[in-house]
Amino acid sequence: MLEIKNLKKSFGGIMAIAGVNFNIKQNTISAIIGPNGAGKTTLINLISGIYKCDSGKVIYKNKDITNLAPHKIVEKKIVRTFQNLQVFANMTVLENVMVGMHSITKYEFINCILHFPMVKKQDKSIKEKSMEILKFFNLEKKANFRASALPYGEQKKLELARALAANPELMLLDEPVAGLNLTEAKMISEILLKLKEDFNITILLIEHNMNIVMDLSEKIIVLHYGEKIAEGTPTEIQNNPLVIKAYLGGSCIA
Repeated sequence: MLEIKNLKKSFGGIMAIAGVNFNIKQNTISAIIGPNGAGKTTLINLISGIYKCDSGKVIYKNKDITNLAPHKIVEKKIVRTFQNLQVFANMTVLENVMVGMHSITKYEFINCILHFPMVKKQDKSIKEKSMEILKFFNLEKKANFRASALPYGEQKKLELARALAANPELMLLDEPVAGLNLTEAKMISEILLKLKEDFNITILLIEHNMNIVMDLSEKIIVLHYGEKIAEGTPTEIQNNPLVIKAYLGGSCIA
């Protein structure tokens, strides 16, 4: 579904991503891990169009999407969340999810201004679909709350709900359980499994919570100083001496 070919990106002479290659199969959950500064978020930014790559290719469903603008990436049914929580704090929970449907709405600006019947009909449909998504995340009772009024864990769910509203086929998630307690992290983990199983969504995530990574991932890609040093199943990664050295600075096998 996704193929990364010799992707490179540097900032002021510092090579942040140094010729990374990997493939992601459809309807799987894969993880990118590595120490701080390994280039994980930079890689996601390149795939999602936030950064332009210096060289290499991003191939999605056999089509070259390298350096497309972010909104064009979303139109390809690829969505992402950010390392730092990005909800519209002063909008309602329902409005946050409705915003996620912007890329799949069909009326143009002038139709919206004149408020033609077709616009009213689509607005109603968008609200109904957004409420269905909120029900999936058990947030429907808080649809009219300000997003800022939600606890942090529920704001994390809201961010995923907004991403789901764009009807994605591939989700790029940057630390989806960061800052959550064990119960909340388990809740998000269960949601990600349901997104894969119920909606056939392929997930590529960055995560430091190794319990979540090992429980969810079918494949793990390990970055270190912008280079891929390992790729494999959770068991293979746990016992890879290069990975152990990158994290622990020594050679020991758990």
